[in-house]
Amino acid sequence: MTYRLRNLLIALGLAAVAAVLVSVYVTQYKHHVESGQSTVQVYVAARDIAAGTPGDELIDGKYLSKDSVERRNVVPGAISAPSEISQSYATEPIYAGEQLTLRRFGRPGAEGMRGQLTGSQRAIELDAKPSQVLSGTLKTGDKVDVVATWSNPEGSSHHVGRVLLRDLLVLSAPEGGVLRSGVASNSNATVTVTLRVTDTQANKLFFMVKNGEWSLALRPPTRAGDSAETIKDADTIASEGVDSAAYNRAMRGTS
Repeated sequence: MTYRLRNLLIALGLAAVAAVLVSVYVTQYKHHVESGQSTVQVYVAARDIAAGTPGDELIDGKYLSKDSVERRNVVPGAISAPSEISQSYATEPIYAGEQLTLRRFGRPGAEGMRGQLTGSQRAIELDAKPSQVLSGTLKTGDKVDVVATWSNPEGSSHHVGRVLLRDLLVLSAPEGGVLRSGVASNSNATVTVTLRVTDTQANKLFFMVKNGEWSLALRPPTRAGDSAETIKDADTIASEGVDSAAYNRAMRGTS
């Protein structure tokens, strides 16, 4: 066998192996796409459901309806049968068209805040200035984000800010905006708010309470959306939306 013939046979063999690998990849990818696009039956709210509504009333009152959705769009914890919630109750408002999930229902016999906590969820109480927690506006059952700013690196004069946590349930709002001290003129007076967080979120929030500045931002009651995650400092805030020439002039202190 000549040197040229041997190289040709090797090349043909490698090409055949490559063709087999490509074919296997294409077949697996096609199967993955098709499985993701297959539809499944889920239960959705046929009408708005108020927090505290017992599951058996939902079944008897025709609050549920079946819907077909792509498998990839099924919400984690989606119920597969109404009987799964028959002995539970809604822990927060559910709006028409939303998929029903076990995460939105409390266990039988649970009372108060405990009935709204499952799995890794925790309740954390914060002591804050009224303006930090929208005292007088915030209501139990609202959803909020936590906006925060802190020094980075820690202890430096360089500060950054971002939306630290999103979509937290208010388990207990400040009652009627009443200050804890009872003296409205006292600038040091505080109120308390209780939020539902995960154990990981509780750790982040506690750190920020002790080491930074934070405030609650009220979310829309329905169809709330989130912008892309960003982190800001003095420089990015000053330069955002401004052409480079104007920015450079401002940084030099010239008009």
